[in-house]
Amino acid sequence: MLLEEKNFYSVSFQFNEKEYKYSGTLRETLGGVVEFLLERGFTFQDSFFTKPISYDEIVSNPSYKSYLRSFYKLKNGKYFYIGGNIQPALNKIVNMLNKFGIKDIKTEGFETQSSKIKKLAEINLDDEFDPELEPIEEEPTQIRKPKIFNQNPFGGKPLSSAILVLGESGAGKSTTIEGILITENHYFEFIIPTAATTGILAQFSPLKQRYVISRLGRMLVEASKNPQKLYTAVFDEMHKSNVIEMINDELLQAVSKKRNRGRRFISLDQDTAEIYEESELEDDKRGNLTIPDNFGFIFISSKPALLLSNPDFANRVDIVILKSWEEEIVKTSDQLISKILSTEEKERLIGKRND
Repeated sequence: MLLEEKNFYSVSFQFNEKEYKYSGTLRETLGGVVEFLLERGFTFQDSFFTKPISYDEIVSNPSYKSYLRSFYKLKNGKYFYIGGNIQPALNKIVNMLNKFGIKDIKTEGFETQSSKIKKLAEINLDDEFDPELEPIEEEPTQIRKPKIFNQNPFGGKPLSSAILVLGESGAGKSTTIEGILITENHYFEFIIPTAATTGILAQFSPLKQRYVISRLGRMLVEASKNPQKLYTAVFDEMHKSNVIEMINDELLQAVSKKRNRGRRFISLDQDTAEIYEESELEDDKRGNLTIPDNFGFIFISSKPALLLSNPDFANRVDIVILKSWEEEIVKTSDQLISKILSTEEKERLIGKRND
């Protein structure tokens, strides 16, 4: 299933008889203009939101740290605030170009169906962006009906968790899971990270020399757009050491509603957060993105011994053990869930652990 393209923006102008054009996402486009000005010695205003600053300056102040995903990382390692409503962000960039002596500026993509941005001639260049007055949002504020998500049985229902399916090689684990997901009309993908996989949520592209959204990330974005459809990510043969490490680093808070007061979320660092900035995944204002209720996880392994070295993960998931003869019996998610080990059985399998 193909995902919709991100919003496309561009800013173009002429300087010293040469044409310049910056385009891409909102941050890429406006960030490119900031790079242009920085390289030519532009004097930025002495304000937190109108000058390049260091990462330490952002995270040292709790009131600024919540804006981290709205910053653009410059080539010199500093950061520039691009977030806010689209109009104030464009206003700020046009204002800087004007002060640098560039007047004839062309823009594209800054009008959307939900909000018609003022034409360039109507922008008040004297307006300054004040985070205390302007809402910190990637899109103009609008009244939206709350989404009602279908609840995925593999972690999306209240007090439910992702399922770890164990069984000997050849027991039909993958075939059984695939049959259930097809029968119950899930959109699903089998994800098997390799040695070349740099992350579960973001993959570094040597060709593009930047992080791009991963297969799992694309599924999460698509799930947030289609609340009534069920999406399930299946991690097959997840006992490989590199896969366990990535799951521990990136997914521990995403697999169970029995923790964190029923919240499932993923955390992103400053280098990968920008690729999710235009998604519809809900931001909890702590730098985390919430997993929608229609999304679930299933993990498959033929090596139960992995639990002994990874009890933190094992304690967050429900465990099912399949035997070869059960391939013809387990046909539905309810039947699979009915085979979840009891607390006592789970403790005997992985050993007691006090978190």
